[in-house]
Amino acid sequence: MLFRSREKFLYSLIRLDLRNKTRIIQEYLGRIDESELSEDQREYLEIAKEVAESESDLVKKIRKVRNVDVSETEEVGLDSIIERAIEKNKMKKFYEGCEIIHQKSDCKIIGGYLLAEVFNQLIDNSLRHSDCDKIKIRSLDCEDTCTVTVEDNGNGIPDCIKDDIFDMSWSGKGKRGSGVGLYLVKQILDEHRGSIELKESELGGARFDVTLRKA
Repeated sequence: MLFRSREKFLYSLIRLDLRNKTRIIQEYLGRIDESELSEDQREYLEIAKEVAESESDLVKKIRKVRNVDVSETEEVGLDSIIERAIEKNKMKKFYEGCEIIHQKSDCKIIGGYLLAEVFNQLIDNSLRHSDCDKIKIRSLDCEDTCTVTVEDNGNGIPDCIKDDIFDMSWSGKGKRGSGVGLYLVKQILDEHRGSIELKESELGGARFDVTLRKA
Protein backbone atom coordinates (compact mmCIF):
# COMPACT_ATOMS: atom_id res chain seq x y z
CA MET A 1 0.00 0.00 0.00
CA LEU A 2 2.85 2.38 0.87
CA PHE A 3 4.53 1.61 -2.48
CA ARG A 4 1.32 2.30 -4.40
CA SER A 5 0.82 5.61 -2.57
CA ARG A 6 4.38 6.65 -3.34
CA GLU A 7 4.00 5.60 -6.98
CA LYS A 8 0.78 7.63 -7.28
CA PHE A 9 2.46 10.68 -5.72
CA LEU A 10 5.50 10.48 -8.03
CA TYR A 11 3.28 9.99 -11.08
CA SER A 12 1.18 13.04 -10.17
CA LEU A 13 4.32 15.10 -9.59
CA ILE A 14 5.87 14.15 -12.95
CA ARG A 15 2.61 14.67 -14.83
CA LEU A 16 2.13 18.12 -13.27
CA ASP A 17 5.72 19.10 -14.06
CA LEU A 18 5.42 17.98 -17.69
CA ARG A 19 2.09 19.72 -18.14
CA ASN A 20 3.36 23.02 -16.72
CA LYS A 21 6.56 23.00 -18.77
CA THR A 22 4.65 22.13 -21.93
CA ARG A 23 2.29 25.05 -21.37
CA ILE A 24 5.24 27.41 -20.98
CA ILE A 25 6.82 26.08 -24.19
CA GLN A 26 3.56 26.46 -26.09
CA GLU A 27 3.12 30.02 -24.80
CA TYR A 28 6.56 31.11 -26.02
CA LEU A 29 6.11 29.31 -29.34
CA GLY A 30 2.89 31.29 -29.73
CA ARG A 31 4.77 34.54 -29.22
CA ILE A 32 7.38 33.51 -31.80
CA ASP A 33 4.56 32.66 -34.20
CA GLU A 34 3.47 36.30 -34.11
CA SER A 35 6.91 37.46 -35.31
CA GLU A 36 8.15 37.88 -38.86
CA LEU A 37 9.92 34.64 -39.77
CA SER A 38 11.72 33.28 -42.80
CA GLU A 39 10.34 30.21 -44.58
CA ASP A 40 12.90 27.94 -42.88
CA GLN A 41 12.23 29.46 -39.47
CA ARG A 42 8.48 28.98 -39.97
CA GLU A 43 9.05 25.32 -40.81
CA TYR A 44 11.19 24.79 -37.69
CA LEU A 45 8.54 26.52 -35.60
CA GLU A 46 5.81 24.21 -36.88
CA ILE A 47 7.95 21.19 -36.00
CA ALA A 48 8.53 22.53 -32.49
CA LYS A 49 4.79 23.15 -32.06
CA GLU A 50 4.00 19.58 -33.15
CA VAL A 51 6.49 18.17 -30.65
CA ALA A 52 5.09 20.31 -27.83
CA GLU A 53 1.57 19.20 -28.76
CA SER A 54 2.62 15.54 -28.76
CA GLU A 55 4.15 15.94 -25.28
CA SER A 56 0.89 17.39 -24.00
CA ASP A 57 -0.96 14.51 -25.65
CA LEU A 58 1.44 12.01 -24.02
CA VAL A 59 0.54 13.23 -20.53
CA LYS A 60 -3.16 12.69 -21.28
CA LYS A 61 -2.51 9.22 -22.69
CA ILE A 62 -0.46 8.13 -19.68
CA ARG A 63 -3.32 9.16 -17.42
CA LYS A 64 -5.74 7.12 -19.52
CA VAL A 65 -3.46 4.06 -19.41
CA ARG A 66 -3.39 4.24 -15.61
CA ASN A 67 -7.19 4.47 -15.48
CA VAL A 68 -7.87 1.53 -17.81
CA ASP A 69 -8.22 -1.04 -15.03
CA VAL A 70 -10.87 1.02 -13.20
CA SER A 71 -13.12 1.62 -16.21
CA GLU A 72 -16.74 0.69 -15.46
CA THR A 73 -18.67 -1.03 -18.25
CA GLU A 74 -22.29 -0.88 -19.34
CA GLU A 75 -24.50 -1.45 -22.38
CA VAL A 76 -23.81 1.22 -24.99
CA GLY A 77 -24.57 1.82 -28.67
CA LEU A 78 -21.49 1.26 -30.82
CA ASP A 79 -22.53 3.88 -33.39
CA SER A 80 -22.54 6.69 -30.85
CA ILE A 81 -19.04 5.78 -29.65
CA ILE A 82 -17.64 5.80 -33.18
CA GLU A 83 -19.42 9.05 -34.10
CA ARG A 84 -17.90 10.80 -31.07
CA ALA A 85 -14.45 9.67 -32.19
CA ILE A 86 -15.06 10.88 -35.74
CA GLU A 87 -16.26 14.31 -34.59
CA LYS A 88 -13.26 14.67 -32.29
CA ASN A 89 -10.86 14.02 -35.17
CA LYS A 90 -12.66 16.40 -37.52
CA MET A 91 -11.39 19.25 -35.34
CA LYS A 92 -7.74 18.31 -35.98
CA LYS A 93 -5.66 19.92 -38.70
CA PHE A 94 -4.69 16.47 -40.03
CA TYR A 95 -8.35 15.89 -40.98
CA GLU A 96 -8.45 18.42 -43.82
CA GLY A 97 -8.90 16.72 -47.18
CA CYS A 98 -9.77 13.30 -45.73
CA GLU A 99 -13.14 11.56 -46.15
CA ILE A 100 -14.38 9.42 -43.24
CA ILE A 101 -17.10 6.93 -44.18
CA HIS A 102 -19.03 5.32 -41.33
CA GLN A 103 -21.40 2.50 -42.16
CA LYS A 104 -23.64 2.42 -39.09
CA SER A 105 -25.10 -0.62 -37.32
CA ASP A 106 -27.50 -1.12 -34.42
CA CYS A 107 -25.00 -3.14 -32.41
CA LYS A 108 -25.07 -2.76 -28.62
CA ILE A 109 -21.85 -3.65 -26.85
CA ILE A 110 -20.43 -3.79 -23.32
CA GLY A 111 -18.10 -0.83 -22.87
CA GLY A 112 -16.83 1.90 -20.60
CA TYR A 113 -16.02 5.58 -21.03
CA LEU A 114 -12.52 4.78 -22.30
CA LEU A 115 -13.77 2.68 -25.21
CA ALA A 116 -14.27 5.76 -27.41
CA GLU A 117 -10.51 6.30 -27.13
CA VAL A 118 -9.95 3.07 -29.11
CA PHE A 119 -11.58 4.49 -32.24
CA ASN A 120 -10.22 7.97 -31.62
CA GLN A 121 -6.68 6.59 -31.63
CA LEU A 122 -7.20 4.42 -34.72
CA ILE A 123 -8.62 7.33 -36.72
CA ASP A 124 -5.92 9.66 -35.42
CA ASN A 125 -3.24 7.16 -36.40
CA SER A 126 -4.50 7.03 -40.00
CA LEU A 127 -4.73 10.82 -40.25
CA ARG A 128 -1.26 11.43 -38.82
CA HIS A 129 0.82 8.63 -40.28
CA SER A 130 -0.69 7.09 -43.41
CA ASP A 131 -1.08 10.05 -45.80
CA CYS A 132 -4.57 8.78 -46.57
CA ASP A 133 -7.54 10.71 -47.96
CA LYS A 134 -10.17 8.10 -47.10
CA ILE A 135 -11.01 6.20 -43.91
CA LYS A 136 -13.77 3.60 -43.88
CA ILE A 137 -15.40 2.26 -40.71
CA ARG A 138 -17.94 -0.57 -40.76
CA SER A 139 -19.31 -3.15 -38.30
CA LEU A 140 -19.93 -6.88 -38.63
CA ASP A 141 -22.68 -8.08 -36.27
CA CYS A 142 -22.07 -11.66 -35.10
CA GLU A 143 -23.87 -13.83 -32.53
CA ASP A 144 -21.94 -12.81 -29.42
CA THR A 145 -19.56 -10.17 -30.73
CA CYS A 146 -19.35 -7.17 -33.00
CA THR A 147 -16.26 -6.56 -35.13
CA VAL A 148 -15.50 -3.02 -36.23
CA THR A 149 -13.17 -2.57 -39.20
CA VAL A 150 -11.21 0.68 -39.43
CA GLU A 151 -9.23 0.93 -42.67
CA ASP A 152 -7.66 3.58 -44.89
CA ASN A 153 -6.20 4.01 -48.36
CA GLY A 154 -2.86 5.27 -47.12
CA ASN A 155 0.68 3.90 -47.20
CA GLY A 156 -0.02 0.84 -45.06
CA ILE A 157 2.28 -0.64 -42.42
CA PRO A 158 5.51 -2.39 -43.51
CA ASP A 159 5.83 -6.08 -42.64
CA CYS A 160 9.04 -5.45 -40.70
CA ILE A 161 7.26 -3.44 -37.99
CA LYS A 162 3.85 -5.13 -37.83
CA ASP A 163 4.86 -7.11 -34.74
CA ASP A 164 5.89 -3.94 -32.87
CA ILE A 165 3.07 -1.47 -33.42
CA PHE A 166 1.24 -2.33 -30.17
CA ASP A 167 4.37 -1.81 -28.06
CA MET A 168 4.58 1.36 -25.99
CA SER A 169 7.88 2.44 -27.56
CA TRP A 170 6.65 2.36 -31.18
CA SER A 171 5.79 5.68 -32.85
CA GLY A 172 6.41 4.98 -36.52
CA LYS A 173 9.70 5.31 -38.38
CA GLY A 174 10.51 8.94 -38.98
CA LYS A 175 7.27 10.07 -37.34
CA ARG A 176 6.77 12.42 -34.43
CA GLY A 177 4.51 11.05 -31.73
CA SER A 178 4.34 9.61 -28.25
CA GLY A 179 4.20 5.96 -29.30
CA VAL A 180 1.50 5.30 -26.69
CA GLY A 181 -1.58 5.42 -28.96
CA LEU A 182 -1.81 1.82 -30.21
CA TYR A 183 -0.47 0.52 -26.92
CA LEU A 184 -3.33 2.33 -25.19
CA VAL A 185 -5.81 0.80 -27.66
CA LYS A 186 -4.55 -2.71 -26.86
CA GLN A 187 -4.72 -2.11 -23.08
CA ILE A 188 -8.28 -0.77 -23.23
CA LEU A 189 -9.47 -3.68 -25.36
CA ASP A 190 -7.77 -6.23 -23.09
CA GLU A 191 -9.62 -4.71 -20.13
CA HIS A 192 -12.92 -4.92 -22.02
CA ARG A 193 -12.20 -8.53 -23.02
CA GLY A 194 -11.97 -7.43 -26.62
CA SER A 195 -9.25 -7.81 -29.23
CA ILE A 196 -7.59 -6.03 -32.15
CA GLU A 197 -5.96 -7.46 -35.26
CA LEU A 198 -3.95 -5.80 -38.00
CA LYS A 199 -4.82 -6.86 -41.57
CA GLU A 200 -4.37 -5.69 -45.15
CA SER A 201 -6.97 -3.21 -46.35
CA GLU A 202 -8.83 -3.56 -49.62
CA LEU A 203 -8.40 0.20 -49.90
CA GLY A 204 -4.62 -0.28 -50.09
CA GLY A 205 -3.60 0.93 -46.63
CA ALA A 206 -3.84 -0.47 -43.10
CA ARG A 207 -6.84 -2.22 -41.60
CA PHE A 208 -7.61 -2.82 -37.93
CA ASP A 209 -10.34 -5.24 -36.84
CA VAL A 210 -11.67 -4.48 -33.35
CA THR A 211 -13.81 -7.22 -31.78
CA LEU A 212 -16.06 -6.41 -28.78
CA ARG A 213 -18.58 -8.32 -26.70
CA LYS A 214 -22.22 -7.68 -27.51
CA ALA A 215 -24.57 -6.64 -24.75
